[in-house]
Amino acid sequence: MVFRKSFLFLLLLSLLLSCSVEKKIAMEYMENKEPIKMLIMEPEFCYMINTNPYQIQYLESYPQHKKDSLLYAKSKYVRYLDETLMRVQYLDTLFNNLQDLGFEIYNLDSLLPFLEMKEERYLLNIAQMQLLESQEVMVFSEIFDTLEYFVEYPITKIDFDLWLELSSLNKEDAEMQVFYANKSIQDKLKVRFYKKFLSLDVLYDKEYEALNFQQIVNLPSQSAKEHAQAIFDLFLNQYIDNKLPENRKRKHFYTYDSEKGIILVKRKKILQNYNP
Repeated sequence: MVFRKSFLFLLLLSLLLSCSVEKKIAMEYMENKEPIKMLIMEPEFCYMINTNPYQIQYLESYPQHKKDSLLYAKSKYVRYLDETLMRVQYLDTLFNNLQDLGFEIYNLDSLLPFLEMKEERYLLNIAQMQLLESQEVMVFSEIFDTLEYFVEYPITKIDFDLWLELSSLNKEDAEMQVFYANKSIQDKLKVRFYKKFLSLDVLYDKEYEALNFQQIVNLPSQSAKEHAQAIFDLFLNQYIDNKLPENRKRKHFYTYDSEKGIILVKRKKILQNYNP
């Protein structure tokens, strides 16, 4: 038992020391970082897709292109949203937040001067952007006197999805990194089961709050702010990797909290590695 406690103590101490060293390197990056020059290639459009049939009769009998058009025309939300507004809102927020984080941002209008630079440069290609409306079925259940009661309700879900390609233009052998990012919102639904006092029948109450258009319109800018921070964190963690000894791997993924001015461990990555 004493040996086990000692082992756990040493293991915990090792993790704390390792985390401390990595955070120290991260703060070194924050103090000495140079502006990162990045060219962003914008998508031509944002796909507006609906997969929720909304009781469209004989949908499967249509060819795929007719099916997509019919689904779009019968959608609850996406047909009323401006594709250009959603795309530009994302791009403007992404540009502004990356600049606030110390990036020098370029677009295709400044392609030639960007390519002539000798400093380290990066290319961020927003390969695809889409807004997806779909339907999910939520199942609620509870057990009363060994019997399980359940109820199902359909809800509407909106997903904002992006595929990003990040490349270094100075390193010929550097592999392009491909990332997938998703942010979703949906109707809010709560169900509470209860038993009537006299009859002992099991009934339920529900609280339902449908999505509103403002929530959906805000989705691209909210995503862009998160993505800008996530892109910054990629460079921060790469710096840590480069500074650690060759035989040592980074224990955590770190993020910089600009409001508090501290380095934190990021439990869930916003940008997920994508391997098609």
